[in-house]
Amino acid sequence: MHLNILDSISKTMGDRDTSLFPSLQAGVKTGFQRDIPLSGIFPTQASENLVDNPLSIHMQNWQSAESDLELTQSLVNEELEKGWVSNIQAP
Repeated sequence: MHLNILDSISKTMGDRDTSLFPSLQAGVKTGFQRDIPLSGIFPTQASENLVDNPLSIHMQNWQSAESDLELTQSLVNEELEKGWVSNIQAP
């Protein structure tokens, strides 16, 4: 009953994830023998090639961002430029 109510509310609100509640009502699939339905929320992958960078082996633990401040600042600037993060000033 609760899933039916939530499904109705979701449809009334125009939620783009139209497959969530029907999937939950039918029993959540694992994707083992049948595909899991797309949610409609996340963009689809344009390419089948999911690996852009070759694999590499790391022989030591990750270092702190403070160990290479120049690299850290360049990565933060790149994320700012792409709009992935926002610069928020402390009061």
